[in-house]
Amino acid sequence: MALADDARLRPRPARGEEGPARPALNRLGACVQAYVAARYRPRGGGNLPPPRLHARALADLSAGFTHDRGGRKAGYLSDARARAAYVLYYTVTSAGGVVAALELAAASGIHPRPAEAGTALRVLDIGAGSLGASLGVAAHFEGRAIDVTALDGTAAVLADGAEIFGAFAPQVRVRTARVDLRDVHALRKAKLGQFDLVLCANVLNELPTGRVGETGVAERLLRTVIRDHLAPGGVVLALEPATRMASIGLIAMREGLLADDSARVLAPCTHAGCCPLAEQRRDWCAFEVPWLRPAVIAACDDAIDHARTALKASWLVLAAPSSVPEASDAAIKSAAPQDERVRVIGGPMHAGGVMRRYVCTADGRHVAAAPAGARGATPSWMLAPGRGTLGWIAANARRREGRGGEVEIDVSGGRR
Repeated sequence: MALADDARLRPRPARGEEGPARPALNRLGACVQAYVAARYRPRGGGNLPPPRLHARALADLSAGFTHDRGGRKAGYLSDARARAAYVLYYTVTSAGGVVAALELAAASGIHPRPAEAGTALRVLDIGAGSLGASLGVAAHFEGRAIDVTALDGTAAVLADGAEIFGAFAPQVRVRTARVDLRDVHALRKAKLGQFDLVLCANVLNELPTGRVGETGVAERLLRTVIRDHLAPGGVVLALEPATRMASIGLIAMREGLLADDSARVLAPCTHAGCCPLAEQRRDWCAFEVPWLRPAVIAACDDAIDHARTALKASWLVLAAPSSVPEASDAAIKSAAPQDERVRVIGGPMHAGGVMRRYVCTADGRHVAAAPAGARGATPSWMLAPGRGTLGWIAANARRREGRGGEVEIDVSGGRR
């Protein structure tokens, strides 16, 4: 599928939009738009571009994803109208979310790689839809040999994703299989092997949770994957919507997996203790990474009066309990032994000449504080836009009781 260097396919910033250029995502957006224009052109569509043509169906999907996820019926992508809108928009945003998560994981020293050097990265995409998550892996590891096995309940949307892969990353081998993920034996029936990277992107929240005190289908699925389908050194990347309920669900699964030592949590958590948000169920944990939207996403946003100017997701990177991750990131290796890694989980708060941000630490959620605007006094991780950045706090950092009894940590002059 040849694509011209058309100005209409180039990224176009919105007011307040920022973030690094990600050329691979721009190219993916162009591939997706060209595919949908050729495959999903209904009668009477005239010459409307896909973002305008599928705007109403996209608005309906977006409302369902945001406000009424539990009300959607299984197999909703069997409807061609909904599927066209889904492929056009969510293929690219799902890929972007995976790229952002892999970037954050890399900053924590987590680099998915083949179990055997010189072989393809084996990827299992569970609840793959149009393979957006796998396409994100291909965008992040552009040009690398990758083998993808994609599972979903709707064969037609899997076929869409495979076709898009052929245009975007033809070197990637793609195998698809239709499975009912609500069946607790689905993975065994699919006769799967082992994988270096398993993706669960925006699928766990769609599976039955079970009654109180029971292990739901989603957590059972994670347990099965970790026990039976992770190659040595392999990891699971689970992404869920950046909503309170989705995040609470993912945190509950994290606690369940750690309670009986069924998994190691590599990210975003910087510790293996209880999540400080697990009990209060008021706040939630998600990354928020600015991006420069691909043109097709900007056009779709314009058509439905929306602006997705950041990539957001609740997330976990999991490994087998026996796995010992290699801290290959130079910044982590050079850390002073007494430095504590923390994760930024709140946006900047300014008051009285001080910048404050919520951070997750080994002993709970605390507030990191530093003078606002003081050159050299505020660590760069405190200034990073969005949420999800990895930070560092020295063991001798001064702590005091802040507002509302919260622990406030002075990080001024700390590690950049």
